[in-house]
Amino acid sequence: MADQVPVPERFARFHFSTDNYPARDRIGAWREVFGRTVLRLNFEAPRQQTFRAAGTGFKSAGLGVMFATTSAVRQATARDLISSDDISFIIAASPAWRTTLSGRACSPGRGDGVLLPHDDLGSITFAETASYVAFCVPREVIRARIADFDAAVMRPIPASTLAMRLLSGYLDVVRDLPLTADARAQRVIETHVHDLLALAVGAKRDDAEFARQRGLRAAQLHAIKAEVVKNLRRTLSVDAVASAYQISPRQVQRLFELDGTTFTEFVLHERLALAHRLLCAPDQASRPIGALALEAGFGDLSYFNRSFRRRYGATPSDVRAGVQDDEA
Repeated sequence: MADQVPVPERFARFHFSTDNYPARDRIGAWREVFGRTVLRLNFEAPRQQTFRAAGTGFKSAGLGVMFATTSAVRQATARDLISSDDISFIIAASPAWRTTLSGRACSPGRGDGVLLPHDDLGSITFAETASYVAFCVPREVIRARIADFDAAVMRPIPASTLAMRLLSGYLDVVRDLPLTADARAQRVIETHVHDLLALAVGAKRDDAEFARQRGLRAAQLHAIKAEVVKNLRRTLSVDAVASAYQISPRQVQRLFELDGTTFTEFVLHERLALAHRLLCAPDQASRPIGALALEAGFGDLSYFNRSFRRRYGATPSDVRAGVQDDEA
């Protein structure tokens, strides 16, 4: 993912889609405007297909991330496009993709990751429509932290490993980072991604311990919070979450304590926030408040009413009435 765009002082975001071009011009636009200029890659697509692709990129001083979807395509480096010795890590949600590098080849599975250097001739081929995320980091940052760098290059990292699951999930933090994020927030996220990448591909012993204390903890907390938000309507327990992420219940509690809260407080906060959104939603206006409370995960209506009033300074009925008055 090397590029010649100046490294921004602040977090930068850009987006490109072939839908903005006539069908006959799409592969050319993706190749020239996006591939050669931004990614510094050549693109080749089957002639018989209608090509479509879109990508959203993020750039800071020590990290570049690209979320993309594409029709079947081959993306390859070329000597005249090589502009850095950064390292890319590619994770693709495709059942059929293949990477090559200087005569070597591998065929990762869906969700697997592969480490690829920018300064060598290689390619990535998607045999069908695929979505993928690729991120690049400075070579010196990651090479110094990996036990055997040469062995790590082109070795598929299975999606099933805990480090890969956490790394894939934590990249959503980059996607959601506001453009107003300050330099400190950027550096923290960069460090966490570097930590998780090192753990995924094989960090040195001392570096692995540092990574577990920083990036791994941050990714675990992010993943657990995302899992909670996704399952607010279900019964949530520390024990179940701990089992899912292969850590102890005490470790789960410790992660939330370091974040200035508790697991129980976080669950309650998110359930109340969901209930508030439902109460304010026009398409939910005819539903009983008890039904909305149940949908937000509250089995006890009295407890819901007390907690809601303590949080918002108004009853659920007051909030709903206020929304209806505004719409009148």
